[in-house]
Amino acid sequence: VDVFLVGDGEEPLAQFVELVRQAKQNGAGREEILLQAARTIPSAYVPQFYAPHYNDDGTLAAMEPLRDDVPETVQRAHLSELSHSPTITHPLVPLTEAVHERVVIEIMRGCPNGCRFCQAGALRLPVRTRSVQEILDMARAAVASTGFDEIALLSLSSGDYPHLPELIQQLNEQFASRGVSISLPSLRVDQQLRYLPKLASKVRKSGLTIAAEAGSERLRRALRKNITEEDLLAGVRAAYQAGWRRVKVYFMAGLPGETDQDIEAIFALSRKLSQSGKEWLGQPGAISASVSWFVPKPHTPLQWATMRSEEYFFDVRRRLRELTRRSAVHFKFHWIERSLLEGVLCRGDRRLGKAIETAWKNGARMDAWDEHLDITKWQEAFRTCRIDPAFYIHREIPADELTPWSHILGPRSREFLLGEYQRMREILSE
Repeated sequence: VDVFLVGDGEEPLAQFVELVRQAKQNGAGREEILLQAARTIPSAYVPQFYAPHYNDDGTLAAMEPLRDDVPETVQRAHLSELSHSPTITHPLVPLTEAVHERVVIEIMRGCPNGCRFCQAGALRLPVRTRSVQEILDMARAAVASTGFDEIALLSLSSGDYPHLPELIQQLNEQFASRGVSISLPSLRVDQQLRYLPKLASKVRKSGLTIAAEAGSERLRRALRKNITEEDLLAGVRAAYQAGWRRVKVYFMAGLPGETDQDIEAIFALSRKLSQSGKEWLGQPGAISASVSWFVPKPHTPLQWATMRSEEYFFDVRRRLRELTRRSAVHFKFHWIERSLLEGVLCRGDRRLGKAIETAWKNGARMDAWDEHLDITKWQEAFRTCRIDPAFYIHREIPADELTPWSHILGPRSREFLLGEYQRMREILSE
């Protein structure tokens, strides 16, 4: 990779494009362009100007700038106001049916919840929002230019948008009579969710997605996912009452401190959510529970945590499948092999570059698609490049160890993240 632009992309991408345009007009070559970027754009990370040094045990000893005129650390870019992000009201509309046939509007960037596992929330601070009027203007223009019959309100946690009830009400008033539905991905299940389904009841019922993350309140509290079982049940009851028939719930397994009881709690909570539909549906509601496997992510409090073994994940999957027999709860599981590969790539260092290239030469293509992922190509690449995946994922990183991303500065300091990790372990030990 020639250059990474770290953080919000709107401003540094424009800077970089202008830099390249002027440099090429002046006859500059690739090396000079990259050096200019590293010098003048604080969020531009140009790997070729930095060299890693390793200890005898394979851990990182230092990341050394190779030139005096490039910075030792790379700052992330962030917009001061979300309104500074260009509005896309006239997107290209394909001539064939696409997966997501809808208008997408980013209503908020960042998340106020601070869940300890969440990289997306950790990297997008501080929280920035669009005004209700700006969103309404975008929605009108985008629906008029595309003909889509669904508007998705996008953010990491849509339920935390401060003006959401007002926004939903106004969108319904303007679009419900035209058959345009409003979808709310990534709702946080707190008291807002208890009345939001009712506000959105005038339009066609698209999917309602809830991120519970863990089955037990003990684990949710440790993750800083501060929602109770009572909140979850109340929110789902409100959804059934408003006319929803199916609710999707996200869980993670393999979390630090997880026990057999926590795994059983995933099914128990899913079953309670399903049973809560009897009052309004006359039968258990359909719950689609999606289980992903915990991957420790850089720049989060859990970046030091170990990842569970492949055998552990397969055992969890088997147990949950056995529990859900003859139940209205349906479980879907992320590919275990892909999650383990994700963990290696997340916490890996510069040495993984050769393994990625080797996997590509082996024929690895479009690996995010189930029908294309061939994990043996990656395993062969790791063997060829003498990479031990367990070194990166199946060990807890000591607090004093230098991580491969230490020179990339996120919104939170290392000291803050480490303090959060220690507080989580204290909660789990209570």
